[in-house]
Amino acid sequence: MYQISKKIVPKQRVVFIHYEGPIRDANKVFPKVFMSVKGKVNGAPFFRYIKMKPNNGLATVQLCVPTEETPSNHLVQTQELEEVEVLSTTHHGSYETIMNAYSALDDYANKNKLKLTPPWSEVFIKGPGRFLKGNPKEYITEIHFPYEEIK
Repeated sequence: MYQISKKIVPKQRVVFIHYEGPIRDANKVFPKVFMSVKGKVNGAPFFRYIKMKPNNGLATVQLCVPTEETPSNHLVQTQELEEVEVLSTTHHGSYETIMNAYSALDDYANKNKLKLTPPWSEVFIKGPGRFLKGNPKEYITEIHFPYEEIK
């Protein structure tokens, strides 16, 4: 069972790489973002989804790390993300079952006359490490989905 809440995500500065391709391969690129700021982060890393095609797993995503550092890699960009109100839920467990959390968000939005609007984020509170995968059952991912009221 997923708890859904409304939440304000504060303004934050991030560094990111723009990625387009199979979402399952994004983790192969993500370490470049961390290395560009020498691991000096001030928040949980996240994927910011611009578009996603669930039928084939292709996505347009910003692979983001909150930091005040200047990236050393020319492929890594800097952006100020504005404060945004989101629907939020937390998924505990493997990424293979994360669609259950998205279904809960969809159900909540429909019942409350809300429209989910991109871009949305998956914030990796606890996930695989750079060298060790860890136990997927212990992963914690918070989903933030901006919304607007349907009139």
